[in-house]
Amino acid sequence: MSNEYMIGKVFGKLKVIKEIFVDAKSTSIIKPLKPKSYFLCKCDCHGEIIVVKSRLEFGITTSCGCTKQEIFRYIERDEFNDNIKKNYNYKCDLCEDIFNRHDLCIHHLKCVNHFPEQRYNLDNLLPLCYNCHENFHCYWMKSYEDKCTEIDYQNYKESLIDKI
Repeated sequence: MSNEYMIGKVFGKLKVIKEIFVDAKSTSIIKPLKPKSYFLCKCDCHGEIIVVKSRLEFGITTSCGCTKQEIFRYIERDEFNDNIKKNYNYKCDLCEDIFNRHDLCIHHLKCVNHFPEQRYNLDNLLPLCYNCHENFHCYWMKSYEDKCTEIDYQNYKESLIDKI
């Protein structure tokens, strides 16, 4: 099937310039390319990137990586979260129990729905066990949708200390 219909199409900040033909033996600076449909795309910032067709069509790649949010999307989420958990020695910030990395989640002191710019701010992230995380959001805040802040979290933490 011809991919000519892709030329000139816009996906986010990327405009498809031309198809890049690659055989199985070809290599690039990125890594060896498999025989798929690749396209040279020009970004709104004038950068260029070679992208596999499916990443364009599914909206996975929408820029050359020029925006901070796009750059973080490419960081392995698990690796990013694991580094935060490791920095806290796999300890829940509330109950202070030690967990394996799969039993901890990352809590945003300022909720991402209302403060999206704080999503990857390391000062905004804490490891919590799933039980403490749910208790904070469902019982203290009444919902995951409610706007929570660092003050809400500190008040909740102090209320737990007062109970001890």
